[in-house]
Amino acid sequence: DKLLDKESIISYFSEVQNWTGFIEKIKKLNGFFSVIIDKGTECYVAVDRVRSIPLFYSMKGNNVVISDDPYWIQSNFIGENYDLISIFEYLLTGYVTGRYTFNKDIHQIQAGGAIRVLKGDRPQVYTEHYYKFITGKGEDVVKSEHELIKSLDDVTIRAIERLVNVAGGRTIVIPLSGGLD
Repeated sequence: DKLLDKESIISYFSEVQNWTGFIEKIKKLNGFFSVIIDKGTECYVAVDRVRSIPLFYSMKGNNVVISDDPYWIQSNFIGENYDLISIFEYLLTGYVTGRYTFNKDIHQIQAGGAIRVLKGDRPQVYTEHYYKFITGKGEDVVKSEHELIKSLDDVTIRAIERLVNVAGGRTIVIPLSGGLD
């Protein structure tokens, strides 16, 4: 329940020495973020649990590029290479699943996901999900319906209070999906 500003988030990640430490730090965060840490021979990248600040990456030859703008990657780095399956998927559902995008050579970091880029003559990209939305299906529920409703209410109120705190007096706009989801 503590809002981290630019300086405190930089300080928070300054202790990261390796991939395991990075994942441990990311797992403890609860909020809206994307982060890129360049450690010289490797690079650690992650987005929050809902992917509020999307990041994209592409690997072509011995280069890896990371950006918040897939169009920039396409126009400045790799060119057009359309993925018809992803385009048809979008037309049918309103979104593209997994790490895929409209361009076969551009990937997105999924919600609750991170990538590790090993630099060098033959760079490698490894993906990891540090957080997964799991419904708990199949688990025994020991709470009453009233307790579950109260728990949902408490979580919802805390989330709204955090949003108001992050907004800091600015206007909050809630986009509507138009029924696609």
